[in-house]
Amino acid sequence: MRSHLHSLSLYYYDLTRIFFLIIFFSGILSTGWFGIPLAPHYFTDHEITGLHILFTMLSFLSTIWGIMAYREFTKYVDNILLARDLCKKLDPTIGDYNYSTFNPVTKKYVKGFVHFGPTDFWDRETLVPDWLDKGKYWHIFLGLQTSGEEIILKVDNDSDLLFFSEKKVVANTSRKYLKGEDEDFFKKKNQYIITIPQWLVMTTDVTHFTENELNINTTDFGILINSINKQISLATNIITEHEKKRIKYPWILSAITIYLFQSLPIKIVYKEIYGKTLKYMPSHAKHIIGETNLNLSYVNLDELSESLLILARMKNIKPNNIEKIRYLILFLKNMYEKQGLGEGSNRYHNFHHSLEVSYVSLQLLPKELHGHYFIWEDYELLLIAGLLHDYDPYQQNYRTSIGLFRFDGPKVERTVSILSDMRIIDAYYSMDEIEFKHYLQQNQNQLLPPIDYVTTHAEYVKSGKLIQTIIVEAMIWRTDYPFKQKLTSMKKYVYLLGLINDASKREKYDLMSQILWLADLSVTYMGSDPISTWERVTNLYNELFLPKFEAISKTDKFFSEFMDIDIFKELINNRNFPDIFRQRWNLVYQFYHEGNSSNQINRIIMNAKKSYSKINLEIGLKTGDLLFRVSSEHPEEYFIGIDTDQESIISIKSRISVLKPQNATIFWGDAIKLLPNIYNNSIDNIFFILSTPNKNRIDFDLEINKFHLIFHGVSTVLKPTGILKLIINLPQSDEFVIKIGSIADQYGFQISHLEGHYAYFPKSYIRKEFFTDNTISVLLFKLKTQVV
Repeated sequence: MRSHLHSLSLYYYDLTRIFFLIIFFSGILSTGWFGIPLAPHYFTDHEITGLHILFTMLSFLSTIWGIMAYREFTKYVDNILLARDLCKKLDPTIGDYNYSTFNPVTKKYVKGFVHFGPTDFWDRETLVPDWLDKGKYWHIFLGLQTSGEEIILKVDNDSDLLFFSEKKVVANTSRKYLKGEDEDFFKKKNQYIITIPQWLVMTTDVTHFTENELNINTTDFGILINSINKQISLATNIITEHEKKRIKYPWILSAITIYLFQSLPIKIVYKEIYGKTLKYMPSHAKHIIGETNLNLSYVNLDELSESLLILARMKNIKPNNIEKIRYLILFLKNMYEKQGLGEGSNRYHNFHHSLEVSYVSLQLLPKELHGHYFIWEDYELLLIAGLLHDYDPYQQNYRTSIGLFRFDGPKVERTVSILSDMRIIDAYYSMDEIEFKHYLQQNQNQLLPPIDYVTTHAEYVKSGKLIQTIIVEAMIWRTDYPFKQKLTSMKKYVYLLGLINDASKREKYDLMSQILWLADLSVTYMGSDPISTWERVTNLYNELFLPKFEAISKTDKFFSEFMDIDIFKELINNRNFPDIFRQRWNLVYQFYHEGNSSNQINRIIMNAKKSYSKINLEIGLKTGDLLFRVSSEHPEEYFIGIDTDQESIISIKSRISVLKPQNATIFWGDAIKLLPNIYNNSIDNIFFILSTPNKNRIDFDLEINKFHLIFHGVSTVLKPTGILKLIINLPQSDEFVIKIGSIADQYGFQISHLEGHYAYFPKSYIRKEFFTDNTISVLLFKLKTQVV
């Protein structure tokens, strides 16, 4: 049973605005009738009754309430409509795409995009529309989570969402009871389906768009991307907040309460006053830092910047220097926005990342470490290095060998060179706050005031290269990854530290450099939930042009490179280090380590050994018919399937879910990359189904090279008595099959004719995996070391 709860309609917002506009004018009239005539009585000897006071106060408050509520609801409507308009400017088709999603439970397609969850959504092979950003989708999905309720997030086009109707629907929520009608009403679990528009989760990755398509220059393009991301973020917050309240309070009358609550003057006034004054009082500093720690990956740039400055004050950095840091942040914010790397950017190396690195590094550095005591000047050096460590305004202008421009990601060599040309570190440490502000101003003609925080003036810097500049540059060189493989960076780092005469200080700055390096490597995993972290990591792989297929396994390996370093363990286990970061680190590490497909397979193998006589592995599942039949006929054995085809995975997972016992599991993955990471001598049988196309279209060498990798992996995974069973749609006399036999021989295998193993392959269903007219061969390979 499904019931429609409500729609977030701009029409109702407009009605509410009119309602409060009426209240506003009523308040003005009431003030004229009651407030003004009664006011003189307060200054005379006339008796003032409670009724007089009540009329006066109500007149005054209704006027304020009306105008403030009208402003709030106007802002909501404008933010949502502006988000759509900007998205349409970037992609005129957004909101009009027709898309259907296959539901593996009902075996039917449903309109719109829905993540049903049979495979991991954040894996690259989980297909989503080209126009959809997985990070934005998951941000909304997580924001809607409510205890005890099942949430399904659907993305639909504007027409089906009824955006073009009179009501202008921008979100829709329906509810479905998951339990039977005969059960206690209060024990029923609800399923809420929230439908949102396509432009709310639209991808704004610059690789999807070009300046030429929009007929704008590079700077304007970056500003447009940044504006769209920021506006989508505002619209998302409005819609998510509204829908979550309607899920938590689904009663019809609660809608009125929600609308009224959004307009309460005391709430609006408190938000304005608190956000601009009380929030930054010393007594609230720890509260602000705690809130920022809790929401680090989601806070906007302005809030994170202010939190960073509050943290700097808590580290006793001088007030005048705090102002210079503020100016530097504003300058960097403008520069990053020009590249489309400002608010809402889904690039890994955006301005949010630089702020996060500075923020976390200040919290990582304790007051004392290894006999060194750190003062405010050390924290300032660390903060400045964190802000500047990825500053590279030319990262989007990298020219490829074929003449195309692409995002290349920041390069340490370019960063240090640019900072040196700008002399920005020398300027910071040699100038007072007024001089530094002038240094960051663009001077126009005499009739116009200068523009703040948009350029630098190296000619204003009078001093030579300062020791602070040397230290900051050394720290930045230390952040190059992987540092121990970057000889140039290592040499530069050692050289710059060598310019510091005091050996004790060199050791101290080396510790600080390592802390900045560790903050840069770990901030994403400390400041985000596992899903958001995954989105960031895949964005990094996009930025570096690396295959996202390897993201989980390589991130797992990436952790191992520094998680066992003693100083890192010491820092995150320090009692003053925020507990929320420590918890997230453990959670995200577990996610990546356990999320590594080979780790999951190994865990299943260990558990299956306790209950099943044999462990079998199938590569290349195709229709899944073989896996289903064999696992059904051999309930005493356990079967693991690996395939790279998402549609096959969805279909087969649904199919094997009916098995009793559940003696089969399916994994998405590339067997060539997973086999070397599976436990040695752990598999009894490996089934490999290979369907070759027409021989004239076979890239012979490429296919043969794959078999080298497969037999290399299989040779370590199989038990000494194990068998590799190859099913191929070619005769055994074919050149391709003969070559496979030759490769098997190189890796210690030989053809076997063990009759008992053919029982796994009844011809009645092997042929279902191929076309009926195929010639099918079954080849058994055993290790030569086996005793016959």
